[in-house]
Amino acid sequence: MGWSSTSPGRPGTTVAISFPRKEVTPLIVYIAGFFDAQQRLRAVRAQLKSMTSWVIRSRWLDETATQATFVTPPDRSDEYRHYAKRDLDDIMDCDRLFVDTFDITPRGGREVEVGYAHALDIPFIVVGPKRNVFHELSIRHFEHWDDVYEAIRRKELA
Repeated sequence: MGWSSTSPGRPGTTVAISFPRKEVTPLIVYIAGFFDAQQRLRAVRAQLKSMTSWVIRSRWLDETATQATFVTPPDRSDEYRHYAKRDLDDIMDCDRLFVDTFDITPRGGREVEVGYAHALDIPFIVVGPKRNVFHELSIRHFEHWDDVYEAIRRKELA
């Protein structure tokens, strides 16, 4: 892409000016939510991927269900520490975080993830009810995932 113009210093000559192409990098997104909603959020991930060029970096969605417990057993603390660090790495790499708040969770992991994203100045979007004062810091709020999909169709989310 570029344009040409007659050179003011040399009448009748044309100077071609070329601009480097700006690479468009896909948005990297993290989906935070209740571990027990994993199957529902996998469908959300699939829908987002089908509608956008976004990279969904939420490796916790691919864990097996046996990894969700209320209390970390002493013999699994190293394993759980690995999962926590992996999730924080995913958040650190993302451009935007969506937090799904439909389920009431007794564990609070998604709220830690929202706080971590906020501390890193990563914008977050609440999907579902606002459940605490920190959700007021979100850049957008949607009542349902269908509202998110509609905003994508209308090109309101990029």
